[in-house]
Order: sequence, then structure tokens, then C-alpha cells
Amino acid sequence: MWVSAFFIITIALYLTAWTLELASVFRPYRGARKLSAILVGGAACAHLAYIAFEYYIHRHSPLADLNGSLAALSLGVIVALLLIQQRKKIPSLGIFIIPITLVFLLGAALIRGVAEVPERVASALLQVHIAFNVSGLIAFTLAAAAALAYIVQEHLLRKKRIVGAFQQLPSLEVLDNVSARASQIGFPLLTAGVITGAVFITRAGSGAFWGSTQTIGILTWIVFAFVLVLRLVGGYRGKRAALGTLIGFACGVSVLAAYALRIGGGV
Repeated sequence: MWVSAFFIITIALYLTAWTLELASVFRPYRGARKLSAILVGGAACAHLAYIAFEYYIHRHSPLADLNGSLAALSLGVIVALLLIQQRKKIPSLGIFIIPITLVFLLGAALIRGVAEVPERVASALLQVHIAFNVSGLIAFTLAAAAALAYIVQEHLLRKKRIVGAFQQLPSLEVLDNVSARASQIGFPLLTAGVITGAVFITRAGSGAFWGSTQTIGILTWIVFAFVLVLRLVGGYRGKRAALGTLIGFACGVSVLAAYALRIGGGV
């Protein structure tokens, strides 16, 4: 009962906060963003309680299955958003981040008990591997949200529609910097995830668990490596970097989808 109650409260608070964020863009009014930030903070607390009760009942780590990993990922993204807003005060970034968080959280609820890791596969090393990947995806989610906001802002500027309500959106430079910095943080974490995954597969024996999930994971690493190298070496910025970041994020999300299908199918 408590698990369901905290889940519903979390979803309701996130939706209310997102509605306020959206309303403050189209019709700015005093106190909307402050109230939205308070609601997001309250949602994060309810979110944490949901995870705690969920895994107190089952008596295992939140990173022991895909359900827990998605729940932890969605909470991590919100915590990262709150930390960024404390330091940089980037207006309206929550408009792009909160829906992604909701998708992850709803996905966690939908696959509960479906995509559980088989006992023959579960190990401490696997949980370390998952922890690195979840941490990397938290950073990449922020990078993707900032990249998406960049593309929207750039389109409005090009069409000369950046007037009135849309003046509330962050500048292109700020969004590009946030996306680049988040990618730089996420890439070493993803690299650690790839390495620990390779060690795990080797210990499992003869690549027995290699498949589409690992292939897409390597593709995600390659895309982000390509974007970061071009940023650092070739001055690769702006819309092209934003598109590359979104492609990399799409690959990362595809890993989660492939993993759910694979484990859910009993592979």
C-alpha cells in the first residue's frame, strides 16, 4: 500500500511541477518557478520513499533488476537537475527533464517483476556495472535535455520567434555548455560501465551473454566519444553537437529497451 501511495504522490507532484514550469514559459507570473522547484523537491523525497519501501519489501539492492535501475535513474536525474538549478539557475530546463524522468519512472513501474535478472547472472560485479551505466545515463539525460532545449531555442531564433514567452528559455551558449559538461561527466562513467561489462562477460564464460544489448551499448559509447572528440579537437559545437548528443542518448535508452526485452524474454 505504501509503495503505491508514494508512487502516485511522486507522479502527481512531478506532473504539477512540470505544468507550472510550462505555464511560466507561456505566461510568466511571480513565484511560479519557486513553487515548481519546491514541488520537484517534494517529488524527489516521495520518489526516494517509493524506492526505499519498494526494496525494503523485496530485501535486495535497487540495482538488482531493471525496475530498480530505472527508478534510481529517474531519481538521479531529478537530483542532478536540482543541483544544477542551485548553481546556475537555468530557467525552464525542467520542462525538458521532468517528462524524461516520468517516462523512466513509469517504465520502472510497468516492468516490475518482468525484467528481473536471473540468479545465474546476478553478481556484485554486475551491480557495479549497472551503477556505472546508471550514473552515466543520468549525466547523458541532462546533456540530452539541454541539447533538445538548444535545438528548440535555435529554431525559434532562426525563425525570429524568440519574443514574449520564449524569452524565458536559457541562452544558446548556456545550453551548449551544460550539454558539453554533462557529456564530459557521463563519458568516463559510461566507459567504466563498458569495461566492467566486458569483465563480467569474460567471467561468465565465452561471451555467453553478448548480444544486441552490448552491441548497442558499444554504439552509444562510440557516438559520445565521437561527439566529445569533435568538441575538443574540432571545435564541434552548437546544433550539430546537440544532434549528436541526442543520437547518443537515444542509443543509451535503446540499451534499456533491449535489456528489458532480452531478460523479459528469458534470455
